[in-house]
Amino acid sequence: PDRPAPQQPTMHTRPSTLRSLLVVLATLMALAGPTRAQQVDIPDTPAGRTLQWILAFLASDYDPQAEARFAPSFLEEVPPPRLRTAHAQIRPLLAPRMNPTLIRLERNEPHALTAVYTTDAIPMPLRIGLELDPQTGLITGFLVRPAPDAAPDLADSWDELSARLEALPRQVAVGVYAIHDGAPPEPLFTWHDDRRLAVGSTFKLYILGALAEMIRDGQISWGEPLAIRDDLKSLPSGTMQNHPAGTEFPIREYALKMIAISDNTATDHLLHLVGRERVEAFMARFHDDPLRNTPFLGTKEMFTIKLSGDPTLPERFAGADEETRREMLEGEIADAQIQMMLLPLWKNPIAIDRVEWFCTPLECARVMAHLRELARDPACEALNEILGTNPGTTIDRTRWPRVYYKGGSEPGVLNLTWLLEDTDGRAFVVTLGWNNPDAPVDVDTLLMRAADCFHLLEALRDAPAR
Repeated sequence: PDRPAPQQPTMHTRPSTLRSLLVVLATLMALAGPTRAQQVDIPDTPAGRTLQWILAFLASDYDPQAEARFAPSFLEEVPPPRLRTAHAQIRPLLAPRMNPTLIRLERNEPHALTAVYTTDAIPMPLRIGLELDPQTGLITGFLVRPAPDAAPDLADSWDELSARLEALPRQVAVGVYAIHDGAPPEPLFTWHDDRRLAVGSTFKLYILGALAEMIRDGQISWGEPLAIRDDLKSLPSGTMQNHPAGTEFPIREYALKMIAISDNTATDHLLHLVGRERVEAFMARFHDDPLRNTPFLGTKEMFTIKLSGDPTLPERFAGADEETRREMLEGEIADAQIQMMLLPLWKNPIAIDRVEWFCTPLECARVMAHLRELARDPACEALNEILGTNPGTTIDRTRWPRVYYKGGSEPGVLNLTWLLEDTDGRAFVVTLGWNNPDAPVDVDTLLMRAADCFHLLEALRDAPAR
């Protein structure tokens, strides 16, 4: 699953992407000045006026009263101390003396926008994303990321994309599929789609699907309360581990947080509710080698295996047969403790080819396609919000009004999986995986290859029929 804070990659929640700027800042400061472009105007909309407020907020000393402009859901993910830190990190880049210039609006809606700025502080443009609660006007989403001038750098052909993928170290697997009702995903582009790679928190789609089918069948409901249990609390990402045992939330809230902010504690509560065996049976319908993920691990179990302080545990678990692994989960692993002192040292991959969750691109596409089908059932329409709250990156919503996303990461592991539905109701899956057992992998690099996929898919979609 996603790394515990503060080391976790940051593509999974919009608030947490504030920290991603630091990854490239030192390098960018050493480069030449930025490329200038023609300035455009900030729109006179609630989102535009909030953007103007944010620029003023960043141009001055931190004012605690400004926290009132952010929604409680945002401040739950980015508490005031972290907001203050983010303010200090971003302020030098967008200060008035750095001549921030709005050059492009990639999204322009009354309560949401994505703006691209140049600034004298760094040579690369910055992308600022902003979302508001339409009822309250409070900020629910805010991100700042480096924005390479994407247009000239996007791949012009699938062959060029293949060459870019070839340049990435170690194992990469990519699939772009058309989704047709009642039919297998149709491959439009694949790159080593037979590779079954570790996918991190993308495995949570299997738990969501098994849960949604129980709700469709009337066995439980989205509104049914579920209490926090101490024995099911996991490590971040997420926030539900912070609530005292006995605190109740509706099942829908657990599902939303499991997907939108990749909450590990929410995940383990839902896995316990649905049942490991039921999730395994659901997975087996969409997976060509379900034994690869059997027994189906919870996040706390995976953390324990890798961070118990026993260096033999990952190899012993991976090398055991299924029955022994189940016994280990119920006994030795359930009794072991996560050694928190090891968290700051977890910077390199640990047994990612043996202890993880594994899927091919096609298997990721199948489960996403099934979730789309489930969402059409009135009992499961909440899936549209659950899967659509966090789009993972900036996507042109005029072309793709419906976007589902789930990604996953740990050191050496990245997976990014989207389902995109266009204005005509045609659906596609774009899924990218990257594993390196020897070194961490870079989320921004894989996001750029995802941008290549989106660009080429749009061109393919818009091409006239022959």
